[in-house]
Amino acid sequence: MILENYKEKIEVILSIDIGGTSYKGALVNKNGDIIYRARVKAAEYGSNKKFLYAVSNLILKLTKDLKRNNEKLIAMSFSVPGVIDSDNGIIKYSNNLNIEDVHFKEELNQAFKNIPVFMLNDANAATLGEARKGIAKNYSNVVFLTLGTGVGGGVIINNKLYAGNQFTGAELGHMSIDINGEMCTCGRRGCFEVYASARALVRYTKEGLLKYKDSKMWDEINHNIDEVNGSVSFETLKKYSDDVGAKEVVSKYIRYLSEGILNYCNIFRPDIILIGGGVSEQEDYLVNLINEYCEKYYFGFKATPKPIIKTATLKNDAGIIGAAYFALENLKDK
Repeated sequence: MILENYKEKIEVILSIDIGGTSYKGALVNKNGDIIYRARVKAAEYGSNKKFLYAVSNLILKLTKDLKRNNEKLIAMSFSVPGVIDSDNGIIKYSNNLNIEDVHFKEELNQAFKNIPVFMLNDANAATLGEARKGIAKNYSNVVFLTLGTGVGGGVIINNKLYAGNQFTGAELGHMSIDINGEMCTCGRRGCFEVYASARALVRYTKEGLLKYKDSKMWDEINHNIDEVNGSVSFETLKKYSDDVGAKEVVSKYIRYLSEGILNYCNIFRPDIILIGGGVSEQEDYLVNLINEYCEKYYFGFKATPKPIIKTATLKNDAGIIGAAYFALENLKDK
């Protein structure tokens, strides 16, 4: 009878993706499958103490039913925006959260003894998620670009996450493509993210609307320029291929995005380049335009090993799954 009722415990990783508006968490099994989810509202901007309190609440939500569900917690792992000291578990600085010098691992070890704690930058986590469980899982060399407010990203080289010195490498959005260009929030001029982010696309769209008063883009936003988002120019061009304003906006954006991609082709020579973030919702339409632009250039694309370009598939789960795999792979190395 005892043997009949016995069930082997399921080993799980508690994985949390820290965002600006909410913290999303999950229990993830060793196959990278999410088996339970929870989330909490983000803490007050700029408060280390309230940040830790909100994270603790999410951990409690995720762990309260562990015994009942016959699950065994083997690690915690966190995907966090900003400059992260993964070796020592310290959030050195996060401009998105406006917190700094948070000794995250130390704080958690005091509350949750004997549970290993891991953490990494959110873009690296998303990259690892796509490389292990997403569309790039069969490729050894991966470049992942997230096109949002800025441009984040990560790199997999020979099936290993490239992190650089103190896990601060692969800042793909801060390669300057115009040294006399516009000022970036990082303090340098002409950074890739100033020209290829979703924010940049919104800026180009507003400029196009003001320049072309008869553009069908106005219909897409109900003639309210405050309603502009990253899809307006693309959706207009899909419907009206001869719309001069939409064509100009999309062409400008594709040019900057593709030039950056060509640079990454030459630097890393990846098997696959993934596009994530809000702009990636254009899927094949976006990818086809990028390929069309890149095909014109021999050095970087046409006469060299040509990467596959795809949009990411894990969406909002990429950071959670990637952080879980980061824990699993570090546990194996110990």
